[in-house]
Amino acid sequence: AFVLQNETEDPAADVTVHSSHGDYLFVRDFFHGDRPKPGLKYQLIDINKPVTLTGELVPEGSLETRIVGHAFGSDDSYLWGTLLINAQGVTVQYLRMENLGHSVWALHPGFAIEGCEFFQCTWCGYLVPDTGYVYADPSNPVRSYYRGNILDDCVGGPHLVGSEIELSGNSLHLSGSGNGIAIVSWGEVTTVPVDFTLVQNNLLENNEINIPNGWAAITMRNDIRWGANRGGSIKNNIIRDNLIGGAMRGFYARARYSPLGSDLTDKVVSGNYFYDTELPFLMECLNNASLEGMTINRNQITGPCWMPIGMWSVSNSLIVENTLENVY
Repeated sequence: AFVLQNETEDPAADVTVHSSHGDYLFVRDFFHGDRPKPGLKYQLIDINKPVTLTGELVPEGSLETRIVGHAFGSDDSYLWGTLLINAQGVTVQYLRMENLGHSVWALHPGFAIEGCEFFQCTWCGYLVPDTGYVYADPSNPVRSYYRGNILDDCVGGPHLVGSEIELSGNSLHLSGSGNGIAIVSWGEVTTVPVDFTLVQNNLLENNEINIPNGWAAITMRNDIRWGANRGGSIKNNIIRDNLIGGAMRGFYARARYSPLGSDLTDKVVSGNYFYDTELPFLMECLNNASLEGMTINRNQITGPCWMPIGMWSVSNSLIVENTLENVY
């Protein structure tokens, strides 16, 4: 097993990231005031070449190669073990990650995180592929994959802050009070030479998401992070054929920051099964932002729930052929 630990007062050495518009330092520049916080310690495994990192599989199918930290439930909540995907075309498979903080930061496209297990991790992946690299050839964008992973007793699942990412066949059994899977735009962040304004053409398919204490099983929102000049756009995303349960909100979409140029458009939520969620669908548009083009069809909602579909200031959308049972 790899064991990540830092018992000293000094933070881990920083790592240089090569972006499509220039270089930056992962901790010092990327977090810019939001982190590092006092006492923060990062332990980074920097994968800066297009390699395949494969763990050992025993005949019974259990994963023998582990990356172990002690961030989960620790008094030192800022000790974050992180696997840093710092090159295009990296594959990480059959690893078991235990007690890590952010677990994985994927900063370049073309990655595949597959067949891994996350146990008692705080977050299970920030998927932030550089937009400039994703669309270096606009006619042939670079796809990335997070598939066939098991998340057990973790606080939250992966965050998608980029484009052309497929999440499929994952099993998420989460213990946190936040989000299961988040599709998020961070806006035009000025501290690093990376574009976070565009989040599009992502696919969430055939995932099982259970987060009994959660705010939302799947959330889609535009935020402004680290002093961004303007918000971003989230469009052309598909969420289909997922099993979603336990959270207060099954699917939650929020658009805001319109004066800074934000919108959520053209999303398809289809063929999903919702159970034990008080608000299976909640969509709201704030501050004169734009939330439109929603297609919600062929979903099954099994209660008890008190409001199966709630929409505020949502326009040009289609809701058809959904099945409701035991709602009130």
